[in-house]
Amino acid sequence: YWKRQKVALKTLFDPDYERVKREYMDELLVMSKLKHPNVVQLLGACMKPPKLFFVMELCGMSLFQLLHLTDRDISIKTRLRYLIDTAAALKYLHSLSPKIVHRDIKSLNCLLHKESGGIKVCDFGLVSTRKKEAGTPAYMAPELLEDYMTYSTPVDVYAFAMLCWETLCRK
Repeated sequence: YWKRQKVALKTLFDPDYERVKREYMDELLVMSKLKHPNVVQLLGACMKPPKLFFVMELCGMSLFQLLHLTDRDISIKTRLRYLIDTAAALKYLHSLSPKIVHRDIKSLNCLLHKESGGIKVCDFGLVSTRKKEAGTPAYMAPELLEDYMTYSTPVDVYAFAMLCWETLCRK
């Protein structure tokens, strides 16, 4: 609980404290700038070593859990609503200056908000890394797999297309 509200904590554990601290600070910097109804809201953070964690609004299960770990009937209209919410989050991220390329759009990073029932995109840990091999292979655009290519917002669009297929086909 934080300010009488149930919240979620994202904690970071790794024996390589310096690397984790750098990644933590990068993600914290990105999240602190974001304010959109389809992006998980950062509420606070602890930067006192060795306890590094984010305080975020509490959401429910991930879209992955709903699609693949339940047998709940999900109408096409509801699935489209989830995709529209995710697209709205991407449009927001890509409209910022400088643009934010999420780089890990997938059903595990799309959370169902407990109150609104809509989607909230989370996990901005890859935004600041320049490692092209970082991400989830099934959702990665071809340019992330090529050594000589640079990347930008289309890598999120490619991942979103994979998410559309997964959500609509439930596979």
